[in-house]
Amino acid sequence: MDIDELKKKLESFNPKLYNHCIRTMEEAERLAIHYNADAEKAKIAGLLHDCGKKMTKGQDNLTHSKTGAKLAREIFNIKDEEILNAIMYHTTGRENMTLLEKIIFIADKIEPGRQYEGVGELRKKAYSNIDEAIIMSLESTIEYVKMRNLELDNDSLITLKFLGGKMNQDHKNIETILKACDNKKAYNFTVLDVSKTSSITDYFIICSGNNERQTVAIAEEVLKKGYEEGMDFYYKEGFDTGRWILLETDNIIVHIFHRDDREVYDLESLWLDNNSIDVEQYGINNWK
Repeated sequence: MDIDELKKKLESFNPKLYNHCIRTMEEAERLAIHYNADAEKAKIAGLLHDCGKKMTKGQDNLTHSKTGAKLAREIFNIKDEEILNAIMYHTTGRENMTLLEKIIFIADKIEPGRQYEGVGELRKKAYSNIDEAIIMSLESTIEYVKMRNLELDNDSLITLKFLGGKMNQDHKNIETILKACDNKKAYNFTVLDVSKTSSITDYFIICSGNNERQTVAIAEEVLKKGYEEGMDFYYKEGFDTGRWILLETDNIIVHIFHRDDREVYDLESLWLDNNSIDVEQYGINNWK
Protein backbone atom coordinates (compact mmCIF):
# COMPACT_ATOMS: atom_id res chain seq x y z
CA MET A 1 0.00 0.00 0.00
CA ASP A 2 1.58 3.31 -1.08
CA ILE A 3 1.37 6.57 0.85
CA ASP A 4 -1.62 7.90 -1.11
CA GLU A 5 -3.60 4.72 -0.45
CA LEU A 6 -2.67 4.93 3.25
CA LYS A 7 -3.93 8.53 3.35
CA LYS A 8 -7.28 7.58 1.84
CA LYS A 9 -7.72 4.66 4.20
CA LEU A 10 -6.76 6.74 7.25
CA GLU A 11 -9.14 9.56 6.29
CA SER A 12 -12.08 7.14 6.10
CA PHE A 13 -10.91 5.32 9.24
CA ASN A 14 -10.47 8.39 11.46
CA PRO A 15 -11.46 11.67 9.73
CA LYS A 16 -11.31 13.79 12.92
CA LEU A 17 -7.57 13.26 13.36
CA TYR A 18 -6.68 13.18 9.67
CA ASN A 19 -5.37 16.75 9.37
CA HIS A 20 -3.19 16.38 12.48
CA CYS A 21 -1.76 13.15 11.07
CA ILE A 22 -1.00 14.79 7.73
CA ARG A 23 0.82 17.65 9.44
CA THR A 24 2.76 15.19 11.62
CA MET A 25 3.69 13.19 8.51
CA GLU A 26 5.02 16.32 6.78
CA GLU A 27 6.95 17.40 9.89
CA ALA A 28 8.41 13.89 10.22
CA GLU A 29 9.55 13.99 6.61
CA ARG A 30 11.29 17.35 7.16
CA LEU A 31 13.04 16.03 10.27
CA ALA A 32 14.08 12.84 8.49
CA ILE A 33 15.64 14.79 5.63
CA HIS A 34 17.38 17.10 8.13
CA TYR A 35 18.85 14.16 10.08
CA ASN A 36 19.55 11.99 7.03
CA ALA A 37 17.02 9.34 8.09
CA ASP A 38 14.64 7.27 5.95
CA ALA A 39 12.05 9.82 4.83
CA GLU A 40 9.58 7.24 3.50
CA LYS A 41 9.48 5.38 6.80
CA ALA A 42 9.10 8.68 8.62
CA LYS A 43 6.15 9.65 6.42
CA ILE A 44 4.34 6.34 7.03
CA ALA A 45 4.96 6.37 10.79
CA GLY A 46 3.98 10.04 11.04
CA LEU A 47 0.79 9.48 9.08
CA LEU A 48 -0.32 6.49 11.15
CA HIS A 49 1.01 7.48 14.57
CA ASP A 50 -2.46 8.32 15.96
CA CYS A 51 -4.51 5.71 14.11
CA GLY A 52 -5.20 3.96 17.43
CA LYS A 53 -7.10 6.91 18.94
CA LYS A 54 -10.38 5.85 17.34
CA MET A 55 -10.28 2.59 19.28
CA THR A 56 -9.30 4.03 22.68
CA LYS A 57 -11.90 6.74 23.31
CA GLY A 58 -12.27 7.48 26.98
CA GLN A 59 -9.26 5.38 27.92
CA ASP A 60 -5.84 6.43 29.15
CA ASN A 61 -4.40 8.77 26.51
CA LEU A 62 -1.23 6.66 26.40
CA THR A 63 -3.08 3.50 25.39
CA HIS A 64 -3.63 4.65 21.82
CA SER A 65 0.05 4.35 20.83
CA LYS A 66 0.20 0.62 21.51
CA THR A 67 -3.22 0.14 19.92
CA GLY A 68 -2.01 2.20 16.96
CA ALA A 69 0.96 -0.09 16.36
CA LYS A 70 -1.41 -3.08 16.42
CA LEU A 71 -3.85 -1.45 13.98
CA ALA A 72 -1.04 -0.30 11.69
CA ARG A 73 -0.02 -3.93 11.34
CA GLU A 74 -3.49 -5.45 11.07
CA ILE A 75 -5.55 -2.78 9.29
CA PHE A 76 -2.94 -0.85 7.30
CA ASN A 77 -0.72 -3.87 6.57
CA ILE A 78 2.51 -2.31 7.88
CA LYS A 79 5.10 -5.02 8.51
CA ASP A 80 8.21 -2.91 9.09
CA GLU A 81 9.08 -3.29 12.80
CA GLU A 82 10.94 0.03 12.90
CA ILE A 83 7.83 1.88 11.73
CA LEU A 84 5.60 -0.05 14.15
CA ASN A 85 7.92 0.74 17.08
CA ALA A 86 7.96 4.42 16.15
CA ILE A 87 4.16 4.41 16.40
CA MET A 88 4.19 2.40 19.62
CA TYR A 89 6.59 4.71 21.48
CA HIS A 90 5.58 8.10 20.05
CA THR A 91 3.91 9.24 23.29
CA THR A 92 6.44 8.12 25.91
CA GLY A 93 9.69 7.26 24.19
CA ARG A 94 11.89 4.52 25.64
CA GLU A 95 15.52 3.65 26.33
CA ASN A 96 17.75 3.46 23.24
CA MET A 97 15.21 5.08 20.93
CA THR A 98 16.05 4.77 17.25
CA LEU A 99 16.38 7.92 15.19
CA LEU A 100 13.02 7.19 13.55
CA GLU A 101 11.35 6.82 16.96
CA LYS A 102 12.78 10.17 18.04
CA ILE A 103 11.58 11.83 14.85
CA ILE A 104 7.99 10.62 15.25
CA PHE A 105 7.97 11.47 18.96
CA ILE A 106 8.98 15.06 18.35
CA ALA A 107 7.13 15.58 15.04
CA ASP A 108 3.86 14.88 16.86
CA LYS A 109 4.73 17.58 19.42
CA ILE A 110 5.80 20.34 17.00
CA GLU A 111 3.65 19.93 13.88
CA PRO A 112 2.39 23.36 12.70
CA GLY A 113 -1.08 22.88 14.18
CA ARG A 114 0.32 22.69 17.72
CA GLN A 115 -0.10 25.98 19.59
CA TYR A 116 1.02 25.95 23.22
CA GLU A 117 3.48 27.84 25.37
CA GLY A 118 7.06 26.95 24.48
CA VAL A 119 6.33 25.17 21.18
CA GLY A 120 8.33 27.73 19.18
CA GLU A 121 11.47 27.06 21.21
CA LEU A 122 10.84 23.32 20.97
CA ARG A 123 10.59 23.55 17.16
CA LYS A 124 13.99 25.27 16.99
CA LYS A 125 15.58 22.73 19.33
CA ALA A 126 14.16 19.81 17.31
CA TYR A 127 16.31 20.81 14.34
CA SER A 128 19.48 21.51 16.32
CA ASN A 129 19.52 18.65 18.85
CA ILE A 130 16.69 16.15 18.76
CA ASP A 131 17.67 14.52 22.09
CA GLU A 132 17.50 17.85 23.90
CA ALA A 133 14.14 18.54 22.23
CA ILE A 134 12.77 15.27 23.57
CA ILE A 135 14.08 16.11 27.05
CA MET A 136 12.38 19.53 26.86
CA SER A 137 9.10 17.96 25.80
CA LEU A 138 9.17 15.27 28.48
CA GLU A 139 10.08 17.73 31.23
CA SER A 140 7.22 19.99 30.18
CA THR A 141 4.77 17.07 30.15
CA ILE A 142 5.91 15.83 33.56
CA GLU A 143 5.63 19.33 35.06
CA TYR A 144 2.08 19.60 33.64
CA VAL A 145 1.12 16.24 35.14
CA LYS A 146 2.59 17.11 38.55
CA MET A 147 0.79 20.47 38.69
CA ARG A 148 -2.52 18.69 38.20
CA ASN A 149 -1.74 15.88 40.65
CA LEU A 150 -2.06 13.29 37.91
CA GLU A 151 -0.21 9.98 37.85
CA LEU A 152 3.20 10.12 36.19
CA ASP A 153 3.78 7.70 33.34
CA ASN A 154 6.72 5.45 34.17
CA ASP A 155 7.85 4.97 30.56
CA SER A 156 8.24 8.73 30.14
CA LEU A 157 10.30 8.91 33.33
CA ILE A 158 12.54 6.08 32.11
CA THR A 159 13.07 7.88 28.79
CA LEU A 160 13.92 11.13 30.51
CA LYS A 161 16.31 9.41 32.89
CA PHE A 162 18.03 7.69 29.99
CA LEU A 163 18.46 10.88 27.96
CA GLY A 164 19.33 13.11 30.91
CA GLY A 165 22.14 13.21 33.47
CA LYS A 166 24.85 10.58 33.25
CA MET A 167 23.27 8.82 30.29
CA ASN A 168 23.14 12.07 28.36
CA GLN A 169 26.84 12.70 29.02
CA ASP A 170 27.69 9.19 27.85
CA HIS A 171 25.83 9.78 24.62
CA LYS A 172 27.51 13.14 24.11
CA ASN A 173 30.84 11.34 24.48
CA ILE A 174 29.72 8.61 22.08
CA GLU A 175 28.80 11.31 19.55
CA THR A 176 32.20 13.00 19.96
CA ILE A 177 34.03 9.70 19.41
CA LEU A 178 31.92 8.66 16.43
CA LYS A 179 32.38 12.00 14.69
CA ALA A 180 36.12 11.92 15.35
CA CYS A 181 36.31 8.44 13.79
CA ASP A 182 34.18 9.60 10.87
CA ASN A 183 36.55 12.55 10.31
CA LYS A 184 39.27 10.02 9.44
CA LYS A 185 36.97 7.88 7.26
CA ALA A 186 36.43 5.03 9.71
CA TYR A 187 33.54 2.79 8.67
CA ASN A 188 31.36 -0.18 9.64
CA PHE A 189 30.45 1.27 13.05
CA THR A 190 28.82 -0.76 15.80
CA VAL A 191 27.83 0.75 19.15
CA LEU A 192 26.79 -1.73 21.83
CA ASP A 193 25.22 -1.04 25.22
CA VAL A 194 26.97 -3.67 27.38
CA SER A 195 26.04 -2.10 30.72
CA LYS A 196 23.93 -5.07 31.79
CA THR A 197 26.48 -7.75 30.92
CA SER A 198 29.89 -6.15 31.47
CA SER A 199 31.49 -5.14 34.76
CA ILE A 200 34.22 -3.06 33.09
CA THR A 201 32.31 -0.60 30.89
CA ASP A 202 28.87 0.45 29.64
CA TYR A 203 29.48 0.90 25.91
CA PHE A 204 31.61 -0.53 23.11
CA ILE A 205 32.29 1.50 20.00
CA ILE A 206 33.71 -0.65 17.19
CA CYS A 207 34.89 0.57 13.78
CA SER A 208 37.28 -0.35 10.99
CA GLY A 209 40.13 1.20 9.02
CA ASN A 210 41.69 -0.05 5.80
CA ASN A 211 45.31 -0.12 6.97
CA GLU A 212 47.57 0.46 9.97
CA ARG A 213 48.23 4.08 9.11
CA GLN A 214 44.52 4.85 8.99
CA THR A 215 43.69 3.10 12.28
CA VAL A 216 46.38 5.11 14.06
CA ALA A 217 45.08 8.33 12.48
CA ILE A 218 41.54 7.46 13.64
CA ALA A 219 42.74 6.81 17.20
CA GLU A 220 44.74 10.04 17.31
CA GLU A 221 41.68 11.99 16.14
CA VAL A 222 39.56 10.38 18.86
CA LEU A 223 42.11 11.38 21.50
CA LYS A 224 42.34 14.91 20.15
CA LYS A 225 38.58 15.53 19.96
CA GLY A 226 37.96 13.71 23.22
CA TYR A 227 40.48 15.80 25.13
CA GLU A 228 38.89 18.96 23.68
CA GLU A 229 35.59 17.85 25.25
CA GLY A 230 37.18 17.04 28.60
CA MET A 231 37.33 13.27 28.20
CA ASP A 232 40.16 11.37 29.91
CA PHE A 233 41.46 8.32 28.07
CA TYR A 234 43.25 6.43 30.81
CA TYR A 235 43.98 3.29 28.78
CA LYS A 236 45.53 3.23 25.30
CA GLU A 237 46.89 0.16 23.53
CA GLY A 238 47.75 -1.03 20.04
CA PHE A 239 49.35 2.03 18.47
CA ASP A 240 52.57 0.10 17.79
CA THR A 241 50.90 -2.36 15.39
CA GLY A 242 47.78 -0.48 14.30
CA ARG A 243 45.88 -3.74 14.01
CA TRP A 244 43.55 -3.40 17.02
CA ILE A 245 43.70 -0.14 18.94
CA LEU A 246 41.92 0.12 22.30
CA LEU A 247 40.99 3.43 23.91
CA GLU A 248 39.17 3.51 27.24
CA THR A 249 37.41 6.46 28.84
CA ASP A 250 34.63 6.71 31.41
CA ASN A 251 31.97 4.10 30.55
CA ILE A 252 33.20 3.65 26.94
CA ILE A 253 35.78 1.40 25.28
CA VAL A 254 36.68 2.18 21.66
CA HIS A 255 37.87 -0.66 19.43
CA ILE A 256 39.53 0.48 16.20
CA PHE A 257 40.32 -2.50 13.98
CA HIS A 258 42.30 -3.11 10.86
CA ARG A 259 39.55 -4.46 8.59
CA ASP A 260 41.18 -7.93 8.37
CA ASP A 261 41.53 -8.31 12.15
CA ARG A 262 37.95 -7.10 12.68
CA GLU A 263 36.73 -10.26 10.95
CA VAL A 264 39.09 -12.50 12.94
CA TYR A 265 38.05 -11.29 16.39
CA ASP A 266 34.38 -10.69 15.51
CA LEU A 267 33.50 -8.90 18.76
CA GLU A 268 29.90 -8.38 17.66
CA SER A 269 29.24 -12.12 17.79
CA LEU A 270 30.74 -12.39 21.28
CA TRP A 271 28.44 -9.61 22.52
CA LEU A 272 25.45 -10.53 20.39
CA ASP A 273 22.90 -10.35 23.21
CA ASN A 274 23.54 -6.67 23.93
CA ASN A 275 21.55 -3.72 22.62
CA SER A 276 22.87 -2.17 19.44
CA ILE A 277 22.52 1.62 19.20
CA ASP A 278 21.68 3.22 15.86
CA VAL A 279 24.74 5.32 14.96
CA GLU A 280 22.86 7.31 12.32
CA GLN A 281 21.09 9.22 15.12
CA TYR A 282 24.49 10.91 15.66
CA GLY A 283 24.65 12.07 12.02
CA ILE A 284 26.95 9.24 10.88
CA ASN A 285 26.35 7.67 7.47
CA ASN A 286 27.30 4.11 8.40
CA TRP A 287 28.77 2.39 5.37
CA LYS A 288 30.20 -1.11 5.47
